[in-house]
Amino acid sequence: MGAVTTLIDRMQAETEPELQVCHRYTSSVRPQYLLLIRHMDMHKPKVAALRTIRRCISSSKDGFKSAADSNLISTVTILIQHKNSTVRALACECLANLIIPFSSKQACVAAEGVRALQQCLQDEDQQIRIFASRALMHATVTNDGKQQGLDADLIADLLNIIQRMDEHPSCKENSLQILANLATHPVGKTTLCASMELFQKFSKSTDIGISTAAGSVVEILVWVP
Repeated sequence: MGAVTTLIDRMQAETEPELQVCHRYTSSVRPQYLLLIRHMDMHKPKVAALRTIRRCISSSKDGFKSAADSNLISTVTILIQHKNSTVRALACECLANLIIPFSSKQACVAAEGVRALQQCLQDEDQQIRIFASRALMHATVTNDGKQQGLDADLIADLLNIIQRMDEHPSCKENSLQILANLATHPVGKTTLCASMELFQKFSKSTDIGISTAAGSVVEILVWVP
């Protein structure tokens, strides 16, 4: 746990003086913190810290629990908006692996994670899009995550992704699973019913992951209580 605390200190140390200045003028430091993280030029400490977090998550159950139980969720959620692509990719990967427990999903959503990850779906880096879609797949399991996605018109972005000819199959599969999550919301179901033919088409895909995910969307949309 001490190692994880050190990581948090390391990622935040370079912005601490600016945060103290911000705190003198506002009761809410968070918007300024987001701005500072997004525009700081020094990305190497963040890269090193995120790589260590990745090792911590994958090394053991205790390592994962230490990371998931710490305050890392909100910090990593901020870093997926960083201007450096390596930082964004590592942050999205870490977040996708961190928010498996329900409480971690909720923490991500509370940090406006769904909207931030939605922006990453448009990233030029394919790996960032894949990791972001995987993280969204977890975040939209929660009711608040679904609502946040619907409010941000996430469905339109996802429909665009699954129809891209050059998009990676993993990103399409993840996007379809997110749509399946959103389809369990009354508003999401109503919106997605208009694209039933598209989902039926993908349910016949030769890619087993895509066909299975699309089939799940169809099943949810046709289900009548």
